[in-house]
Amino acid sequence: MSERVTLFGKPVAMGALRQYVFSRDRLCMAYMLDHTHQCRGQWEIRHLPNDVTQLTLEHVKLVHGLYDGRKSDECHTVPLCLSLNGTSIASHTLREFMRDHLRRLYPQCIDYPEGPVQSGLRNLPASKETP
Repeated sequence: MSERVTLFGKPVAMGALRQYVFSRDRLCMAYMLDHTHQCRGQWEIRHLPNDVTQLTLEHVKLVHGLYDGRKSDECHTVPLCLSLNGTSIASHTLREFMRDHLRRLYPQCIDYPEGPVQSGLRNLPASKETP
C-alpha cells in the first residue's frame, strides 16, 4: 500500500507536491549546503543544481529514530539530485542540514514515533512518581 501524498493536509498528486517543493527550495539541498557539490543525474551526467527536470524528492525524517517516519508531504520532502538520492547515501551533515531546513519552515510538523505534533509540544504521559 502506498502512502497518501498530501500538501497542507489535503490529498494531491505527486506532481503537485514536486512542483511545490521545487518552487519552494529551487535548488538541490546538497548544493545549498556545499556550493562545490556537483549535481549528477542518471548515468552520472552533471546538471545544474536548479534543473528541476533532473532533481528528485528526498523524504526526510525530522527526528532521529528507528521508526519509519517518511511522509509524502511538504514537511518531509526536499529536492535532491539523483546522485545522492538513489545511488549513494547522503552524509550525516547533509541529513542534519535538510532536517534543520524543514524544521525552520514547518515547526508544527516535528515528528515523534507516535506521530506528528501539531502544537509543537510533545504530549508526554504523566510520569509515575515513586515513593
